[in-house]
Parts: sequence; C-alpha cells; structure tokens
Amino acid sequence: MVEGINQPGTAVQFNAYWIDVHNPLPPYKPNPLQKAATCGEWRAQVAAGQAFLESTSYFMAGLHLFTPRTYRKLWKAWGLEERPANFDEEVLKRYGLFAAEFRNPYPLEGEAPNLTDGGSGQLPMGLTMVKNLEGKYTGELTVGCSFCHDSRLGTDAEGQQFHWGRGSNYFDIGVFVNDNAKVLAGIPAVVPFPFGTNAGVSNALGVIDALFVGFDAETLQLRLGLELFPSHGSEGQVKTPNWWSRAWMTRLFHGLLSSDNVRSTMALEMATFMLSGEERRALEPTFENVDAFMNSLAPPPFPYPELIDLPLAEAGAVLFHSRDLWSNGSNSHIPKPAGNGSCASCHGVYSPRYAADPSMLPAPRLKGIAGVNTPLETIRTDPERTNVMSEPMKVAWNTSWWAYDELHPEWTREGQGRPGQTLERLRNDLAGGGQRLEGPNRWDDMIGYNAPSLYGVWAAAPFFHNGSVPTVWAVLKPADRPNIWQPPLTEPVAPGLNAGLDSSLAAYDLDNLGWRYTEIPCQPGTEKWSCNPTNVFDKMLSWLANALGDKFWLAYQAMPPLTQKDLEARRIVNTHEFSRGNEGHDFTEVLSDQERLALIEYMKTL
Repeated sequence: MVEGINQPGTAVQFNAYWIDVHNPLPPYKPNPLQKAATCGEWRAQVAAGQAFLESTSYFMAGLHLFTPRTYRKLWKAWGLEERPANFDEEVLKRYGLFAAEFRNPYPLEGEAPNLTDGGSGQLPMGLTMVKNLEGKYTGELTVGCSFCHDSRLGTDAEGQQFHWGRGSNYFDIGVFVNDNAKVLAGIPAVVPFPFGTNAGVSNALGVIDALFVGFDAETLQLRLGLELFPSHGSEGQVKTPNWWSRAWMTRLFHGLLSSDNVRSTMALEMATFMLSGEERRALEPTFENVDAFMNSLAPPPFPYPELIDLPLAEAGAVLFHSRDLWSNGSNSHIPKPAGNGSCASCHGVYSPRYAADPSMLPAPRLKGIAGVNTPLETIRTDPERTNVMSEPMKVAWNTSWWAYDELHPEWTREGQGRPGQTLERLRNDLAGGGQRLEGPNRWDDMIGYNAPSLYGVWAAAPFFHNGSVPTVWAVLKPADRPNIWQPPLTEPVAPGLNAGLDSSLAAYDLDNLGWRYTEIPCQPGTEKWSCNPTNVFDKMLSWLANALGDKFWLAYQAMPPLTQKDLEARRIVNTHEFSRGNEGHDFTEVLSDQERLALIEYMKTL
C-alpha cells in the first residue's frame, strides 16, 4: 500500500503509505537484513520472537534497581506487617499484571538463579529475570514488553484463554516503580516526567526524549547528549496499542512511522546499561523475529457468536461502508476527510462484498488495511499526543540510526556513522536539517491520528488513543461519554490487601462493547483540577500540566502515589486531566441510536 495506489473517486483514499525499510526506494540501498523468504523461515522467526518475549528483556538492566530480593519484599511497600500468604495474587492485583502462561522463573530466598535454572518462583507475565549475552542470569529483574502490551479479557472459568497481543488497560508501571524504590531506598521514586500516572496508560513515548540524552543516536553508545528539547509540549499519557493489529497497520506511533521498521520497537530495550553500542545494534535481527511474531497475531473472535443478531449486523455492514456522515449538510463545521465520508473511509474496508467493489478499494487485497491518517481538525480528539516531536526532534530522528540513515548511499561509518557528534548533530537539528543525511524511516509531518484497525475492536476497550472512552457506544454517541469513570474492581481477599481491576467478561459490557463503569460526579469548584480526586500537591501539578503541558515538556509532572487513596485514584479515568480528554470523533453525532446498534452488531463480527 504505497503512494500511487489510490484511484479517483474510491471510498477509501489512503494517505499513510507503507514505507519499505528492507528494500527502500532509491536512492537508498537495500537493507542487509531481509524479510523471511520462505514459510519455514517465517515460522522460525515467529517462534524465535515469541521465545524472546517470554524469556528476555534488557530494559534498565545494569543498574540493579530491580532484583529478586526487592520483588520478594514488595509487600513492605503495601503497608503490611508481614508477607501475605497469597503474595503472588496480590502482585497481580496491585500492578495490573497476569499470570504467565509459560515458565517465567525467579529465585526464592536462598536460591542461586544460575544453579536452579532461574529459580523455583514464578514471575507474572511482563516481568523477567535479566540474562547477559551468554545466557547467564545477572541477578537483576526487569520489565518486559508484556508488562504493557499483553493482558487478558475473560477468565478460564468463562471459557476464555490467554490471547497474545491485547494491549493492557490494567498495568500500573508507576506504582510498580514507586514500590520498588520504597523497598530499595525507603523513599518514593521521583522522575523528571511521569512515566505512568494511571493504570492502563503511560508516557512511554516520552522515553524518546530521554534516549537522545543518554545514548548517542547514531552509535547507540551510552553517552551524554545535547539533543533534548524540553520546549516542545508533552505527549502525556497514551493507551498501549494492540499487537494483534500490527499486520493490518501501515504505520506505527499513531501514524507517524513506517510499521516496517523494527528499530522503534527496540527503543525501550536500548535503555540498558549492560550493553555496548555495538551490542545494542546487534539486537536488530532479534527484533526482526519479534516483529514477525507480532505480525503473526490476530485478535480473538467475539466469545458468543450465537448471540449476534445477523440481520442487524448486515445492516451495520452497509452503514459502516456507505453511510456518509457529511451528507445533507451534516457536520458542515468539521472538515470532511477524503473518501465517501463513511466509517470505512478512515478505518478501512472489512466486508468481502465491499472489498471486491472497485468503487470502494483499488484492489480487494487491501481488505482490512488501516492506512489513513486523519487530520486533527477532523478527528478533534485530545491533541496532546501530537506534541510527541518538535521540529528539531524530528530532524534528530530522521538523521540517526533510528531512521536507518546508513541505507543512504553517501553514509559512511567514518563520516556520519562516527561517534562523538553531539554538537554537530545539535547544530543540524536547530538549523532544520540539511547538513546530515536522512534515512527512509522519516517522522511524518502529519498533525493528527492514524485511524486504527477494527479487527478485534469488541475486545479493545477503552477507546481513543488515551483510553478515555469506555465503550464503542460512547465513541459513537459523544453525549453519553462519562467525564470521570471507574471500571469494575475485584474484591480484596482481606482488609488491607489489594483490589484490582476486574478483567472478567462479567465486567465487560458485550452489548455496548466496552467496560462497565461507575460514573463519578465532579465536585463543585474551579474547573478541571478541582475534579482530580487526589491530594493537594497532585492537584497543583495537574493545574500546571493543564496550563503549560502542551507548551513545555517538563511542565507535565505528577506526584508519585504516596497513599492508598492515591493508588485508588489511579484506577479512575479522569478526562479533566492533562492528555486524558474524551472529546472528538464527534461527527458520529448525526447517527441515530438504531444506526449505532447496527454498527456495534457489525463490529462484533470483525
């Protein structure tokens, strides 16, 4: 799906084109790393990628911040007098994690990991023991990709099995880091930007800024850099995307980078202190395997197909692909996107009938492809995510290893590839480029959001890029969106122990497709920050973020969770908070309730 694929007048007009970084267009050279050439090679890559995710992570390794010892003593950060008998269950609830479906060891008291095959304990999915390049345990514990990118919807008792690739709306990495700091040093963790302020969202994209400060963007060596631009606004908190959509998406990072690149997937693994720059770069073939595994995933089907009203779903399919939301003067205040103005014009075509229609798509093989970036003035959802890159930061990225700059025919290891170019790079960034070579994996200039694939949308709540809307119904009917809401919680086993976010199907609304929730009324007072149900310092920081966060990256700060009330507040979705707004996607106001019901019934089939 590349530039030139569109045909005049078709219902879908793609604009988020696939950029091949394995065989990029001239003048770039072919990438020495190529995709699998045979089915057998691809299957081997998929298996190797899954094995890596199950057993390996390097994130923050080398500092010994997380260890089996601190993990075993996490209960001390919970205000308990002794370790609870159900410690493993309490870990899952407090940090929003899930039991690993594979062996994921850690050493219990008195065990040596390299003498006990990792130990006899079992870590949750998303945590892993660190191994060095020789495969030996280092005595560290760290966060893996699945901490944020995998979760469950439904329980074994409900007949639902673990399914790889559902982005988690339960995890709370901020609480996990804070509790480890309490055990290790006796004080809460304080960082210069809030990595996670609520359960199920994170400021993971803010790590990009840190990468350019702590690591040479060309050689990946650990060295202090100058390419930090705190004057750009903060991107705030975003929901973790579903891996099971990767095969259908032409772009990553909400439409801004080619999904053919694996290097952006490697970003957090680069933040390690135990590897050299060359060793970090040498991980790329491993992440080609991880990418193959992600692209092999597909979402689970709707759990109760016998309950789908097929005539209503068929009516929904027609509406989805042909209902022009701008017809008869509707939505005249919102710029109409290219195409026929239907849901499909942004999200893609899913019905075989419409995929085979040349008035819908230029080719049937593009069925299911989500390749449209919607401008902010049309989608009108919370804009803070678009602050992720200032113009100097884009230049920094585009002229670095992250952009595959070595594929430029004029690139040499002795020239642009040499270490120690911090000042040279900074001058080029501030000048707007022109003095350094760009790679093919450029940061897109679009200001807006990529319309996601809707395969598996029934299981993808909450919605919008920031997880601010609980159900598909509320996406389609803006007037029904709650401003402050809480998804269901599990009951604590005993007083003083942890309640967790409920991941069962009983907590999920299969009619409206999303989470059941309790709406929390906003208390009277000053607009926005008075509705934040946390402590006074957090309210002050919330006010600062809302006032200046979109202008200065470092203005977005948040207090670490200090009390049980702070912890409970993190399970509440407060759309008054910076970057958590639930506005936008309001061109669906023109739909009738019957049309919304039909669309939802159709989405159950995707």
